[in-house]
Amino acid sequence: MDIEQVKKDFFAKKKLTENELVLLFENLVDNFLAKGKFDRSPKSFYSYEIYNVLKFNLLKSNIEIPEELKRKAQIVFAYEYKINRRELRTGVLLGVLMIFFGILGYFKYHDEFGTALILLDIALVLQGFIILFKRINQLSNLQKIDLNDD
Repeated sequence: MDIEQVKKDFFAKKKLTENELVLLFENLVDNFLAKGKFDRSPKSFYSYEIYNVLKFNLLKSNIEIPEELKRKAQIVFAYEYKINRRELRTGVLLGVLMIFFGILGYFKYHDEFGTALILLDIALVLQGFIILFKRINQLSNLQKIDLNDD
């Protein structure tokens, strides 16, 4: 099979066969192993977003993946784990900062600007708590998955 034609079919959103999905995923993983990173260009085939789409399609269709490709994919999974962990930690920090600045604004300006700013500060604190607890939950789920893989 010609990989370039399969890529064109993928971008044209045509229905791909199981072998074509495996071929695309293997090509993407091989490119990652050669470069050590995903491309950042949104139009590139070798981006993290395309990797997620292909991985989801492979998992959804219950295709038997060759052992060699599984070994290669484990390296990419470790990189993906680091990316997700970093993003979740950033979300936790964002939640803490939102709570901090919401409380700071409430106590600093609660008498000067009326109720509109007080409501904004309360909304900022509540949104900060939502983001904080959501990211902590996702981070703990990610660590459970990591512990179950060992």
